[in-house]
Amino acid sequence: MLPVCSRLLALGAVTLALCGAGPPTAHAQSEPAAPPWGEVWAGAEATPDAWAVYSGTTIAPFGGLHAPGFRLRAVGGYGRYGYDGNRLVGGKVVVPTAFRGTVSFTEALVGWQVGLGSLTSKAFVGYAYETRLVSPHDPVTRLTGAASGVKLALENWVDLGPRWWGALDGSWSSVHSSYWTRARIGWRAIGRLSVGLEAGAVGNREYDAMRAGLLLRYEWSGGEVSGSFGTSGDYQRPTSPYASVNLLTKF
Repeated sequence: MLPVCSRLLALGAVTLALCGAGPPTAHAQSEPAAPPWGEVWAGAEATPDAWAVYSGTTIAPFGGLHAPGFRLRAVGGYGRYGYDGNRLVGGKVVVPTAFRGTVSFTEALVGWQVGLGSLTSKAFVGYAYETRLVSPHDPVTRLTGAASGVKLALENWVDLGPRWWGALDGSWSSVHSSYWTRARIGWRAIGRLSVGLEAGAVGNREYDAMRAGLLLRYEWSGGEVSGSFGTSGDYQRPTSPYASVNLLTKF
């Protein structure tokens, strides 16, 4: 985000995915006179070898944001990453090489939101486009240049009582077979401030990583701000720190 031969592949998926915020919670009791019909968010995520920034918006064109119904979503972002590998020089000499890459991505999705008691679910399908540049040229990876395809996403939020909540989100894209999953559980420790745990997996046809960490989330009727940090592991680095921050407002 979210979201290759590098840790940013994860970020690319994350980032996107990552991007949506949970539905209204038990603390969002006092609705304004005109219920919000859209939300916009921005965020950033980083590991020692990669970083990404992203933003997006979701609107409910035919009703309130908290009501069941049709949704439109757009997301975009940019990031940089690095990884170690080998390349041939003169067709026969193998030289260890530090590769550096950039990635930009956009998505346009349509979806539907439903409510089942304390559970709110959203499902999206749409178009994803991504551009990657790697320097120097890496003849091994297939994850360079421009690619487009189908994106699927599912987001679930449940209030587990007055002070506990849970979230389970995931996405998959035909662009490099990218995927992203995240599970969160939070406890409203002080008023609208939640503390909790998160865990997930992210990757594509050439990369897979797991992560687990702690989260903080502060919510109000017009939005939320959240941050997380923890440990991520992949084939090059079994343990590596990560951190993320997100801001969402409703309109």
